[in-house]
Amino acid sequence: MGLLLAMAQNDGQPTMIPTWGYRQLVSKDKLLLVQIFTDLETGEHLRTTVSQRMWPSLDWSPPIEVEEN
Repeated sequence: MGLLLAMAQNDGQPTMIPTWGYRQLVSKDKLLLVQIFTDLETGEHLRTTVSQRMWPSLDWSPPIEVEEN
């Protein structure tokens, strides 16, 4: 039995390539994660999220977006 491959149609638009980059900062106790997202082309700050966990071996909680006030 053959494989069926799906090919994107050429709609004349340039292919969307993500231009976001991010830095991950983790607290010394490894219970708090901060992610800073930036536009790689302009260096513009796009968003910052924070996640936490109860124990270093557990998964991170869903990210919460934070903003400067």
